[in-house]
Amino acid sequence: MEKLVSFASDDLTLSGILNIPADILAGEKRPAILVLHGFGSNKESQNSIWPAKTFADWGYITLR
Repeated sequence: MEKLVSFASDDLTLSGILNIPADILAGEKRPAILVLHGFGSNKESQNSIWPAKTFADWGYITLR
């Protein structure tokens, strides 16, 4: 499952995409991984989508 998120940081609004494992239970805690894109990319680039989805398939929550 993917979920768009945004939050304020100083005078900026940052946005990202959470990848949540399909088998997660309500209230369950899981390890999380930040997947950061490289220079010239963004959260929609393949170099951040693939690892985020792969880690989610392995049971981690990811934010890209």
